[in-house]
Amino acid sequence: MGLVPDVNIGYIHGKNQMIESLQIFESLLAIRELKALSIVLLLNKLDVFKQQIQKNPFGDYFTDFVGREKDSEAALSYIVAKFKAAISVYDKREMKVYFIDATNIEACQATLRDIEDTVMS
Repeated sequence: MGLVPDVNIGYIHGKNQMIESLQIFESLLAIRELKALSIVLLLNKLDVFKQQIQKNPFGDYFTDFVGREKDSEAALSYIVAKFKAAISVYDKREMKVYFIDATNIEACQATLRDIEDTVMS
């Protein structure tokens, strides 16, 4: 099972996009037929996220975030922890996490090969 949210902390139509992605992720975890599938989380547009966080402090979007406001690594760790916490509610599956920047084609290709290996094994 995969989810590819943009690592975007903005709002669309008044909704926090990351919270909406988490909600979709949780609803997928609850589907019994998907319980046997591996979980791969791709956090896309890493370059955009790092730029955004310098202009828009992460804590403005997630009030329970306790890291430094413009620390992209701390914010990414927080996001991954939120997704892992969602998994622990439903089961004990492991989740592989990838951070990708679509402008780096070689890294994207390597990531996709690794995901293919994970899913096929």
